[in-house]
Amino acid sequence: MEITVNINADVLAESINNLAIAIRDSKILDSTKDSTIQAKTMIGSQKLDPKMVQEKAEENTIYKIEDIRSAFATFAKAKGKDKAKEILAKFSASKVTEIKERDYNQVMKVLEE
Repeated sequence: MEITVNINADVLAESINNLAIAIRDSKILDSTKDSTIQAKTMIGSQKLDPKMVQEKAEENTIYKIEDIRSAFATFAKAKGKDKAKEILAKFSASKVTEIKERDYNQVMKVLEE
């Protein structure tokens, strides 16, 4: 039996960095009944703003092409293919697979607006 393991060093390094940031910030999140996220910890004497915590969590989210495809499909059904094509053009792409991975977070923000 032969086992092959491929490690993408960039993704691994980014994941480790994100973990270090999360540990450093000591984020402890609690999801409430209405699905809003509230910070339950403090850094020094400063309370965390729940909106800031949510934005930071979104910044650290790592999206995959499958997430982008799904989001575009949902967007196109709701707002039309022409609007979806406009968003693709903003990111210099004619189809979802041409979107650069580094732009995934920004694309998701635009699709969710």
